[in-house]
Amino acid sequence: MIDVPDDNNALFIYGDEGDSVELGSGWSASGSVTESGREFTVYHGNSEEEEFKIESAITVDQ
Repeated sequence: MIDVPDDNNALFIYGDEGDSVELGSGWSASGSVTESGREFTVYHGNSEEEEFKIESAITVDQ
């Protein structure tokens, strides 16, 4: 499931073990955050404004 809140430019991707996302090239992990009790790995693209927050249980392929 994907959620794009209005208050920032982050794209949230929710899932669990067994789910996967393919980001492609140009994205790098820059840490993790916990929001609403869920842990996300934060990925940035070519700028700090391009941001994915992917739930940590999800496998990320690049």
